[in-house]
Amino acid sequence: MAHKKPIDIVYYRKKGWLNVGRTRMVMFDLLQGFYILQKVIKREVGENASYLIFQAGIKGGLSFLEPMLQSGRIQPGPQGFADGLSVFTDGGFGYFKIEEMNWDAGWAKIICESSVEGWISYRKRSKARKPVCHYSRGIILGFMQVTHRYAGTELENALDCVEISCLATGDGRCEFIIGTRDALRSQGCEPPGPRKSIQEQLRERVSEKTRQIQEANRFNERILRNAPVGIFTLNSRGEITSANLAMSRIFGAGRRELVGAAVSKQEEFFSPELLAHLERGLRGIRFELADCPVVSRGRGPRFIAAKGIPLKNSRGTYDGLL
Repeated sequence: MAHKKPIDIVYYRKKGWLNVGRTRMVMFDLLQGFYILQKVIKREVGENASYLIFQAGIKGGLSFLEPMLQSGRIQPGPQGFADGLSVFTDGGFGYFKIEEMNWDAGWAKIICESSVEGWISYRKRSKARKPVCHYSRGIILGFMQVTHRYAGTELENALDCVEISCLATGDGRCEFIIGTRDALRSQGCEPPGPRKSIQEQLRERVSEKTRQIQEANRFNERILRNAPVGIFTLNSRGEITSANLAMSRIFGAGRRELVGAAVSKQEEFFSPELLAHLERGLRGIRFELADCPVVSRGRGPRFIAAKGIPLKNSRGTYDGLL
């Protein structure tokens, strides 16, 4: 690939269309565009933001160099990697220079004193605890991976990239090391581990919350079932949705007989006074009664203390009674 000056590779193809080489690009303000975009991503996906931006960089690096490799404009190998890095530099992402490289082993040390991500952090006077050049790190890893893919070395999937110093953390320059994961670890550099996708995390959270709700429901059911006092619940239609063993004993009827029945049709058990209070309870009015008459099958009238607690749904409206 012949080396050209930036002015030779950046040109307007037509109004509204800017090319860098043969790749269509856009003018994108760093402080008000790229920085804000990163903030929005972090707000939406939290700690996964850096991994997401890194993966986007890898895909960007692959898709940028692949057409050049396919057309033969650059060759897979150390020069192809260097050419890609040169075009990335000419695109305004920072002056990236190869300090060390053993391309055959997938190894390179890249330095940059003007990385856009580090510069943004510096301009925003936001000193980071860790390196922040996730997109650039992904891009240069993508360049190394795709040149190895087209060279057929089988190293592509073993490669990773770490940033060991960064303008954002107060260092004088950004430094990146590319290598196989084993080689990086041997140098004391631990590549960030793979993270689960947002969809996977969401599925796990939903599954965990569902499990917690189910456990809570089972716990509540055990409390209801074994409580020494009679407890039953009504839905908004006045139908009994649950009744515990103590309630069954008070009425002298089995739980299967009670659950699903409308209380308005159960004059056999409920006195008119209690039915009237149950009706008001379903409208959101709490009640507490002493010596309330009910009928126990086979035992006749009984007097009980009764309390009604209206139940609200997630919309804040009453749709049941305890």
